[in-house]
This record gives sequence, C-alpha cells and structure tokens, in this order.
Amino acid sequence: GGGPGGWCAPGGATAAAVPRVERLLQRGYYRLGLFVGRRPVTVVAAGCCLAGLACLGLLRLRVETDPQRLWVGPGSQAAREKAAYEASFGPFYRIEQMILATQPPTTTTTTSATTTSTAAAGGQGQQGSPSSSLPPPQQPHQPPIVTPDNVRLLFDMQRLVDELEAPLQPPPSSGPLSGRSSVRLADICYKPFGDVCATQSVLQYWRGSREAFEAAMARPAGSPGRMDPEYCFNHWYTECRSAYQAPVDPHVVLGGFPGGREFSTYSAGATSFVTTLPVSSDPSLRPAALAWEAAFLQLAADKLAPAAASANLTLSYSAERSVQDELTRESRADAATVAASYGIMLVYIAAALGSLPPLWGRKG
Repeated sequence: GGGPGGWCAPGGATAAAVPRVERLLQRGYYRLGLFVGRRPVTVVAAGCCLAGLACLGLLRLRVETDPQRLWVGPGSQAAREKAAYEASFGPFYRIEQMILATQPPTTTTTTSATTTSTAAAGGQGQQGSPSSSLPPPQQPHQPPIVTPDNVRLLFDMQRLVDELEAPLQPPPSSGPLSGRSSVRLADICYKPFGDVCATQSVLQYWRGSREAFEAAMARPAGSPGRMDPEYCFNHWYTECRSAYQAPVDPHVVLGGFPGGREFSTYSAGATSFVTTLPVSSDPSLRPAALAWEAAFLQLAADKLAPAAASANLTLSYSAERSVQDELTRESRADAATVAASYGIMLVYIAAALGSLPPLWGRKG
C-alpha cells in the first residue's frame, strides 16, 4: 500500500496512467496474436527471411586459429620485427623443445631425523615442543644436471628423436618429400649450413657424437684432448663448435643456474638441459612437419618422459603445434558444455512458460 504521493494512491497521476498503459499493451498484443493466429505461414516465412538476412554476415566470418594472430597485434613491435626477419631470411622456423631437469631433494626425511636425534639427546628443547629450538630447515639446492650419466641419457633421448619416423598420409605428390611415405627430423629440420640440423643442445659440444663424448671422458682429467663441458662453456674455441660449425651459447642449452653472486660455474649451477629443434617453415614441408611433431609428442609422452623419471629427472616438452592442438581440444570440450547448457535452458523455459496437456482427462 502507498501513502500520499505513492503510485497506488487514489487520485494520483501515476495511478491513472497505469491502467491506460495496460490497456494499450493489451490491445497491441491482442491484435498481434490475432494476426499471427490468422496468418501463421506468413509470420513463419517472414521470420525465416529476417533470420536469413541477419545471418548473411556469417558468409564473411573467419575464425582465427593462428595463436600468433590471436595474441600479437598486426601493428605491434613483435609483428613488425617478425615481418622484417621473414622478408630477409624467409619464414621463421618452427620450434620443438625438450627440457631435461633435476628435481630438488625433499626435506621430510632430514627434518624428521634431526627432530628424532634432538629428542633422543635428552629433549633439550622447550617443554612440550621438542623441535621448537631447532632452526628452520634450509631449502635444499637443486642438484646440477651436468653429469656424465645425465649427458648419456640425453644422448639416448636424442638418438630416439633422430630415428623417429612419422607416416605421411597421403604421401606428398610434389615438393622435397614427393613420393615419401614417412618423414624424419633430418628431412624437415632447419639447416643453415650444409646438411646438418641446427639442433641447439649441450651435445653439440661433442658435435652430437656419443663416440666423441665417450672418448673424451675416457681420458684422464686435465689431459690434452679431454673436452670437459666447463671448458667449452667458457671458451668459444674452434674445437667447441657444433656439428653445423657454429658456436654454442651455454645460456641457450643450459638453464636453471642462479644469477649474480650465487653463480660459480655452469657445471655446478645449471639444473636443466635445454634442447631446441628448429624445423623448417617451408610451406611445402608443413604437412610433413605437422605429422612429425605429432609423432614427437607421442614419443616424448610414451618413452622419453618415463626414461627421465627412471633417472629421477623431469622432462618438459613442446612442439610448434602444441598450442594449436590445445586450442582445438579446448574448443571441442567447450562445445558439448555450451550445447548442453542451452538445451537445458530451452527445456526449462518451455516447462516454465508453456502449458502441458493433461495426461488423463477428467472423468465426468
């Protein structure tokens, strides 16, 4: 109820206007319903025509699936630099990557042992809190990755990657791989100098040869001809060049080492091997590159990651197509959710606003 000046107050201007508005709406909807009821075909046809006209814009709709175009504006600095690079050197190569890293040791066992030994020594801590006088446990340092066994494991992984063959369905009818039924990394890799892949890896300090590594490790420490990793990390000499005759930057093939005063040597500070496999972006090789990348991701999941885990290491890996695959997977996963939500909403509206016929008629 409203007091003086309220909308339902008798004699108020608003109270007089409300019935008039209601009458206008009633008459308008009555005439509209009468028109629709008498001409259903005309109304449905007109509605379909209007919907069709509204959907004409879909003919020019283009769904953007390129991650670079989704996240980098066409006028941004990164886009301009990429365009300048590709104008001078061709399309920027595709990137496949593996990161083999050590795991930090856990502190649970050490802390428990310290607490137990303190209590056994006479409980010199405070009453009711045996470990309250102990200093907080220090965060353990992640062990270094540069060890002969880890390098050998990386050689084994690289061998599997080099020997990996991916089927080509259907075989290409033109281009460098015309008539081929399978593709390997050597067929699609980026080769700036000669016929050797420009793989960025710590293995390049031995030119990617396990025999050269084992021969160097067989020599006594400090003897001539022994290629210690730290020597090449700090000296870009000719004997430390890669198989494709380019120097190898330790900041590219190693990771996880501390900066500033905490850094001592690359061998003692690095906690991960970073292997980068550049693949050619030649349009004629794109189907082959996509096929090989799919096989590479499967190999990493099935064999490489378990091999790393058995050595108490972790392996992270990615391919150029990884982002695109994830976008596709997310899109397909969301489609079912959206369709189900709209279906439930339509059923709810139909049940809430519609009228359902009785199942049984009334008995007289």
